[in-house]
Amino acid sequence: MYPFYLFWVHIQIVILQVNNMVAKTIIAQYVKEMRKKYKLTQVDLSEKAGVGLRFVRELEQGTKGSPSD
Repeated sequence: MYPFYLFWVHIQIVILQVNNMVAKTIIAQYVKEMRKKYKLTQVDLSEKAGVGLRFVRELEQGTKGSPSD
């Protein structure tokens, strides 16, 4: 199984480097696809990644840029 901490670090780096809506949409789709591929709920992903459920939901909607937003 893919190590979730590496997945999360990768996403954080991408988010910090990119700040436009097109990229956020691509990231949102990627996060959602990966979560579903590994059969995780948003709650599961938030717990494994160490972030709040709200952050995961907003990230998947493309409305969240980083945990400090």
